[in-house]
Amino acid sequence: MNNSLEKPENNKNRYNSEAVEKLAANLLKDEKNINFGSLFKMANKILKDDSLMGLVEEISQKPSEDKDGAAIEEAQHTENRELLSLQKEMKAIKSELKATRKEVAELKKQNASLLSLYLKVLNAANNDFKKGIDVITGISKLLK
Repeated sequence: MNNSLEKPENNKNRYNSEAVEKLAANLLKDEKNINFGSLFKMANKILKDDSLMGLVEEISQKPSEDKDGAAIEEAQHTENRELLSLQKEMKAIKSELKATRKEVAELKKQNASLLSLYLKVLNAANNDFKKGIDVITGISKLLK
């Protein structure tokens, strides 16, 4: 009965893994047209979905099936170190993503501020242009 409970979880993990691989392959297919919004959404989805981290932890905690084989234990020990390294990298990526989000939010604020200033300058230039036209029109009436 325990195997029947594990199979849907393994299938879900396999599906998540395949979906991530497919998404990454599609994004990297045409490197010239990478959409950073899509990359942030993908990274956010991966980091919010703890099943990937759970899968990494689950794999790292599986006991050795052949306790007599030193080579298997050594391979598993190496695999565990690699998985721990991957977990650390995931955490680093997560913190980098948070920092990047903050930076993007700040850039959006700056962009809105610059747009507001641009519109004010444009409006002032338009008003100055209208005043210049009025002056020219007034001078031309005086000269007639």
